[in-house]
Amino acid sequence: MEEIYKERYATYRHLDSLRWQMLQLSVAAGATVLTFSDTVSGNAGEWKWGVAGFIFVVLGIAMLRIGSGISKNAAVLQEVGNEVGDIWIPIPTRKHKSVSFWIALSITFLGFICLVTSLVKYFS
Repeated sequence: MEEIYKERYATYRHLDSLRWQMLQLSVAAGATVLTFSDTVSGNAGEWKWGVAGFIFVVLGIAMLRIGSGISKNAAVLQEVGNEVGDIWIPIPTRKHKSVSFWIALSITFLGFICLVTSLVKYFS
C-alpha cells in the first residue's frame, strides 16, 4: 500500500509541475507574438494572431485536462493516504476551483479572442 501511495504522490507532483509549465509556454507564445509583430505597438498580422490563438487554446485546454487528472489522482491518493496515516491530502472540489483553473480558462478565452482577431484581420 505504501508503494501505491508513493507512486500516486509522485504522479500528483508531476502533474502539478506540468500544469504550471503550460502557463509558462503560453507566456512564451504571447511574447513571441509581440516580438514578431509588425510594429512595436503589437499590430501583428492575421496569421500571427491565429497561431498565437491556436497555441493559447491548446495550452489552456491542456491545463484544464491536467487539472482534471490531478483531481482524480488526489481522490485515489487520499484513499491510500488514509490507510498509511496521511489524512491531510485535500481533494479539490468542483465548488472550490483553484487559481490554476481560472488561469487556464483565461488562457483559453484569450486564445479564442486571438483567433477571432485573426479572422477579422483576414477578412477586413
